[in-house]
Amino acid sequence: GTGYVGGLFGMFDIPDGENNETLIVTLNANDGQVTCSKNYVGGLIGYVEGTKYTWNAGYSSAIAYVKILDCTNEADVIGADYVGGIIGGTGLYLSEISYCSSIGDISGNNYVGGYAGKADGTSINELTNNNTITGRSYVGGIAGYAGKCYSCENNGTIVNKSYAIVNNTQAISYIGGIAGYATGAEECVNNSNINASTGGDYVGGIVGFLMAERSSANVVRNNKNHGNIIGTGYVGGLIGTFDIKEGQNNETLEIASNTN
Repeated sequence: GTGYVGGLFGMFDIPDGENNETLIVTLNANDGQVTCSKNYVGGLIGYVEGTKYTWNAGYSSAIAYVKILDCTNEADVIGADYVGGIIGGTGLYLSEISYCSSIGDISGNNYVGGYAGKADGTSINELTNNNTITGRSYVGGIAGYAGKCYSCENNGTIVNKSYAIVNNTQAISYIGGIAGYATGAEECVNNSNINASTGGDYVGGIVGFLMAERSSANVVRNNKNHGNIIGTGYVGGLIGTFDIKEGQNNETLEIASNTN
């Protein structure tokens, strides 16, 4: 197809529901190649989101979430932007992707990941990539852009196609063994070399750019990188750049027991 293309669903959405209600997508599988000439392409779902709806003149609201559990993709996924082995992209309220498997190569331009191209704020758990992930910016073995990553592992090859040119401007890369961009990482492992020497800024064995959410539960720990990491700027064995979102005064975020 040309946009919003998936092995099972092109687009998956929730129209309404009770507050904090969760719809679970589980035990679904795809083994047919998925190809999209434009954006939002996934082995299972091209684009997915929960919903937030309001009533009483906007003073009351409710959120319905989506979780993706124990799903499988066994084919290559090819697209432009927002490309992933399980989902291409999400708006809001996709709370979790866990215990899935993807054994196809993933190829795109921006926001490309072994499981998710762009999963803003989504918890990514217990996922392993053994395949080739190819993209320009926001590229990761597990996700191009994600929330916190727990117990994920990359053994696959990350191919950086150099800078993307957008409106005659070079787009920053964001390349990571686990995620190009994430808000946290714990007990993740990268076993592969990453070479972004053709134009990769913000490159890390685990996360290219980690924008940590401030909370007592967010400890960046027990991550390990075993690969050689090459980039052009802001390059780290574990994290290319580490920053902290706004939080309480005198709050402390701990980085502990990590190894490169």
